[in-house]
Order: sequence, then C-alpha cells, then structure tokens
Amino acid sequence: MTQLLQALDAVGLESLNTYEMVVLIASLARLRHTPKEAWLSGFFLASEPRLRDCGTGNLTTILRAVSKLNMASWDIKSAKGFASWMSSIEELTKKRMNGFRGDELVRLISAMAVLMHKPSGE
Repeated sequence: MTQLLQALDAVGLESLNTYEMVVLIASLARLRHTPKEAWLSGFFLASEPRLRDCGTGNLTTILRAVSKLNMASWDIKSAKGFASWMSSIEELTKKRMNGFRGDELVRLISAMAVLMHKPSGE
C-alpha cells in the first residue's frame, strides 16, 4: 500500500478529482490503513478546496473515512491541515444542513465523536 501511495504522491494528490479523493480515503479506511502523517497532511491540503464540490453523501463519506483510518484521533488531528479541513467540513455542513438525510447526519456526528471533535458553537 505504501508503494501505491508513493506512486500517487509522484503524480500529485491535487491532480485527483473530488470523487477520486473520496474513494481514495474511503478505500484506505476500509483497508484499515495507517497513512504516514505527511501523507495525511497532503491529503487534507489537497482535498480541502474540493470539499465544496461534495454533495451531502460525499461529505459524510469523507469525514467518516478519515475517522475510520487505523490511527488514533490525536494523530489525525495533529496532521497539518486538519483544523482548516475540519472547519471547511463544518461550514459546508451548516450551509447544507437541510439537504442531509437523517442517516447522513448520524454518521457525521458519529465520525466527529470518533475524532473527538466538538463542532464550533453557533
């Protein structure tokens, strides 16, 4: 897996489209992969601008996948770019609140709980 991710790094994560980013992180989570912090930081930085292109289902999937990586929540949260990425997730969730299905909202809340992330107040 590490070699595949290194090859992908050579191509550049920013060259992936939104759907490919979602599928990539969901696949790593399904495989219970433990990415290196540098790779995860690169993922957060490359995927954040594409979050606005995600529908409610993809926003749910991408956050849930990050929460299911084979890493401790504090390791995920310490990766460069996580705080800004998470703020973008929160902002988009608030803007699209009426578009989420109930099960998607439950999954978002569950992922935030796994990450030990308390949404900013409003």
